[in-house]
Amino acid sequence: YLQENRIIELPAELSNLRRLRKLQIQKNQLTELPLELGSLNVLRQFLVFDNPLNTPPRDILLQGSSAIVEYLRIAHSAHLKRLRGTSNRPTNSSLSEDTKQIDYSAKLLTDILQDSNAKELLRTFLLGEFSAENLLFWEAVEKFRYVAGLMSHNPQTIQREAIVIYNKFFAPSAETEINVPSNVKSDVLHLFATPESQQTISKTSFNRAQRSIFQLMKVDCLPRFIRSEQFRQFMSSKTPEDSWHTKLANLS
Repeated sequence: YLQENRIIELPAELSNLRRLRKLQIQKNQLTELPLELGSLNVLRQFLVFDNPLNTPPRDILLQGSSAIVEYLRIAHSAHLKRLRGTSNRPTNSSLSEDTKQIDYSAKLLTDILQDSNAKELLRTFLLGEFSAENLLFWEAVEKFRYVAGLMSHNPQTIQREAIVIYNKFFAPSAETEINVPSNVKSDVLHLFATPESQQTISKTSFNRAQRSIFQLMKVDCLPRFIRSEQFRQFMSSKTPEDSWHTKLANLS
């Protein structure tokens, strides 16, 4: 348990802990993770939120522990192959694009969500299908985390903002109910069940549900959206050299 210690760098020697199953390093100042952690074959839970991480990339971080661990394993394997071919130790920044972009669908969806024009097109497309609730929830959680970060000294405000999200997306009378796995929904319902349980609400309370919705959008609405007329027109407005063409080509 290394959370909330203002750590700026993890030692590669952590990889010597061969039986390490859980690593909690949230709420520190880490910008990258040592690739050597990819050699830990039994590592299953990896909590890294609230760190200014550049590596792994954000689309991997959004997918949770299993994707982060898989990223590190692939990156570590690539690192070892490079060591066999050169005496110079490669850095994270020298990893191939194939290593950095393990899941191209997740990368494309992340880019769409971070591009204001592309995201608005996605919103228009989903509204036309009467299926915008997943995007609305994803955006609500992004805003909630931002507000909760600013208001960390005011837990009552954080709870009020969380209750708004709960009432809209999870409550029995929710106007915009979302489809998340039963165990994920059960955790949220338990969190809001009593005034006492609500005292434990934090900026990360919806992270697991958001990751689930991200995965759902990736496999459900993303394939339909990139085949839509809206996205076709969006791509036709780009020059052949624009990076969006590369992003789309990576899916094939």
